[in-house]
Amino acid sequence: MKHLAVRLVALTWLSLGLVGCSEKKPTSQAKLPEQAASTNAPDTNGMPEPVAATSEAKPAGPPVPAADQQLCFQCEGTGQMTCHHTGCDHGFVECPGPCLKRSSKWEHAQVDGHPPETLWHVIPLGGGHEQLVSQAHIGEVFVVRNGQVDRLGKCKVCNGTCHLPCPTCGGKAKVVCDLCEGRKVIPAAWKTNDNPVLNRQPDLLRLKDGRVFLGKRSDLGERAFIRTRDGQFITVGKDDFAEPEGK
Repeated sequence: MKHLAVRLVALTWLSLGLVGCSEKKPTSQAKLPEQAASTNAPDTNGMPEPVAATSEAKPAGPPVPAADQQLCFQCEGTGQMTCHHTGCDHGFVECPGPCLKRSSKWEHAQVDGHPPETLWHVIPLGGGHEQLVSQAHIGEVFVVRNGQVDRLGKCKVCNGTCHLPCPTCGGKAKVVCDLCEGRKVIPAAWKTNDNPVLNRQPDLLRLKDGRVFLGKRSDLGERAFIRTRDGQFITVGKDDFAEPEGK
């Protein structure tokens, strides 16, 4: 009986140990440095510690030009200008891949199960047949094989976004100003219509009234047409052009 009582007591303690191991007990953790500091901080009667004010770094304003300088009038002293890469829209250009894009040709069509305002892209299949694809598939690639349309999924060039970062500005929409070259100041003698950077442009067109354009000229009768770099059309007279310098 004595041995039996000893075994029962041993089994009882063993079972209590197993239960204790199966339960999660709170463990003490090492305090972080800031926690330790707060523990030793003097009592402030429950009031929070004053927090030191932090000031965010403000971007530097335009520099103060020297006596023989002026702020760059092209970038207004920022050293940067808007990216003029052809097709750059806020730092991105349209994907050159074969995916459907918003600039693709879209039209309305009556298709069962779809609202009338839905726009569709028509894929000709030959023999007077065609396949309609809705704008829900913009960014995807479709090809015609053996008279059938195969859906290849998202464009591998742009991953279905239809745009890529501009190769000139890298998605920033800004580039270094080509007039001041990022210096933010230029010589005081430079003018908007007369400066070395403008004058060395190969497609500079100067008019007698002082206006200058960067573009291509074409003549028709007594009129001349200027297509500027940014796509505008200017109509002037043939006699409105200033004589080339040195003539």
